[in-house]
Amino acid sequence: MKGNPIDLSDMLKRGGSWHNIPGKDAADFIIAALLAMSEPGQPDRRLLATAMITRETASPTAMGDGFAFPHPLAEGSGLVNESFIAVAYPRFPVSWGASDGLPVRAAFFVVCSERHHHLLTLSALAKQCSRNDVRAALMDEASVFELVALMASRLI
Repeated sequence: MKGNPIDLSDMLKRGGSWHNIPGKDAADFIIAALLAMSEPGQPDRRLLATAMITRETASPTAMGDGFAFPHPLAEGSGLVNESFIAVAYPRFPVSWGASDGLPVRAAFFVVCSERHHHLLTLSALAKQCSRNDVRAALMDEASVFELVALMASRLI
């Protein structure tokens, strides 16, 4: 990878881990998760939720095996000042339209402030999620600190 490598650990630390998020479908879950992540002084997460739901309507972001990577289209990059990845765990598995039919048990909210990092970040995250140890940790609803430690244990 040319240029600056994608630092998933740093992005995860900024986004955090969120547990017990309600939602009967992908759109409900996205809204509930982003509202839970809202902090005073940050951009309105409802705009980000709208951008992500628009993306879901075009093509679901369920990756299979119980994972989803909700994100706005690359054109939505200007919605935040700083890139982040947040992992959110639903209260109950969420039907998301995955090709394998499995409901989502862990969702990575991927938001890039720069357009050219969008696909690189998604690719790096997908590589990490293909690891058995990371997958097992996600099924156990690992904290962001546990995920950062796992991901840092192997170079991307």
